[in-house]
Amino acid sequence: MNAASEADSISDPACLASPETGQTGFGFVPLDDLPVSRLYRDYCAGESAIWEFFPTGSSIADSVGRALNTAASRMPDRAGVAAVLQEQNRRWGADDATLRNIGRLAEPGSVCAVTGQQLGLFVSPLYTLYKAATAIRLADLWRSQGHNAVPVFWLADEDHDFDEVAATFLPAVGTLARVGLPVDDTRSPVGRRMLDDRISLVQEALAEALPPAPFRDDVLRHVHETYQPGVCFRDAFARLLNRLLPDSGLILMSGDDARLKHLVAPLFVKEAEGSDLFDRISTRSLELEKPYHAQVKPRDTNLFYLEGHSRLAVDRTADGFAAGALRSWSKEEFRREVLGTPEHFSPNVVLRPLMQDTLLPTAAYVAGPGETAYYAQLGPAYDWSGVPMPAIVPRASLSLVDSRSLRLMTRYGLGLADLFVQPEQLFSRLVRAGLPDDTRAAFEGAAAELDAIADQMKATAEGVDSTLAKSAESARTKIRRQVERMLEKVERAERRKHGELRARLLHAHVLLYPAGGLQERTLSPLYFASRYGMDYFSRLATRLSIDTTEHQVIAEG
Repeated sequence: MNAASEADSISDPACLASPETGQTGFGFVPLDDLPVSRLYRDYCAGESAIWEFFPTGSSIADSVGRALNTAASRMPDRAGVAAVLQEQNRRWGADDATLRNIGRLAEPGSVCAVTGQQLGLFVSPLYTLYKAATAIRLADLWRSQGHNAVPVFWLADEDHDFDEVAATFLPAVGTLARVGLPVDDTRSPVGRRMLDDRISLVQEALAEALPPAPFRDDVLRHVHETYQPGVCFRDAFARLLNRLLPDSGLILMSGDDARLKHLVAPLFVKEAEGSDLFDRISTRSLELEKPYHAQVKPRDTNLFYLEGHSRLAVDRTADGFAAGALRSWSKEEFRREVLGTPEHFSPNVVLRPLMQDTLLPTAAYVAGPGETAYYAQLGPAYDWSGVPMPAIVPRASLSLVDSRSLRLMTRYGLGLADLFVQPEQLFSRLVRAGLPDDTRAAFEGAAAELDAIADQMKATAEGVDSTLAKSAESARTKIRRQVERMLEKVERAERRKHGELRARLLHAHVLLYPAGGLQERTLSPLYFASRYGMDYFSRLATRLSIDTTEHQVIAEG
């Protein structure tokens, strides 16, 4: 089975055309044309060499098939987890579709399509929604095949890298508009941070940055209702995410919950008691670095200590453990605290997936390029924990093209990759290509005639003195330079007559390749929600292609 048919077999991609929403499929871009790692390209393409680092199968389709059976037969505390999720999701404004799915999760034999992400301000960037949409799409597909499947989004609310989530970006005239909170250097878990009056200033900045659009006021209303002073960052994110994906059935999950951590206390204790986990991951990392790269640097412990507004890495000491200068423990003291109050601790990037898959019957984790790379390191960690490793399904990768950019691309025959260059460079190319034929022909003819004259001059000069050949070539270069300069002056004059073309190119570049990277990694989903409606991403999820081999380019009318 080739990569394309293999992807089709697990995703059953639907037609992207949708007359009722004005959506039209525009095309696909091979991953080879995008700035992604070789490891990720090989994984998506199903290259045989990659599978020694993924113990779940010999292809994505094979991994999914095996993982569905394994997850269904596992015996986590489905009912206990579901009870916590009922309370969490009701607090975040879950609708009936989500509450029904939590009921399904409590049933024996249920399976999950899981994904997760940091809590970017106003649910940004775009790929946060694409990860959720892929998980929703997978669960829908599996249910159509007879599995009791639900989608789960793990809120990475214990992460403390506030600078990575404090802002969102929107297209502006020829540039990007940053809308965000001031960044501090505290190590507080992001989800626990309380919004204060400064969020009102951020909302005002958002209102200024969002251009006029049919649903702009509706978007701003939802933002004001969810991001309020006195609400923690996690709750604001979760409530707005629910409103961006209405009726999708997506279950949100916070691991920063004492009830859930008591369910995984044995996992934390196993780490606290000391083991060869560090050696296992280090060995795998060295193996992985030979053909690819290692995404995560192993640590000798994989727990953080939570106290107040601090999240500090736990390190082993000669006598036990320490969390910086804040706390120290003997080995036995540490074990007792981990077992008795596991809510005092937080897993790192290695232990977090193990916590997630201890709690949930995870059949697949929907991952981006970086996550796929670090899962290649985690096989030994899953062996160590005794938890089955889920299949890794790459998230859908998309670029959304508005009608203005679509008209430009269609008129000039431009693809997505054409917009990866600087807009002024592309503008000059299009202006030169658009010069009248007689203008181009005149300069090309003049250049040829002058080149012929230069040949005659060189031959005459060499006939008098062979040492003059170098001077003749220098004269030829100067003549060519003058012709080129004159052509540049003509192009500048032509560019001044094409101000609208330049403006459209700047808009398309900022929209489709902002900050020198793919749209999905930078832009706020609120820009598109304001144009197409708060339920846009739910509608997108029902039609999403999760073919892992290509990047989708979707045009909106």
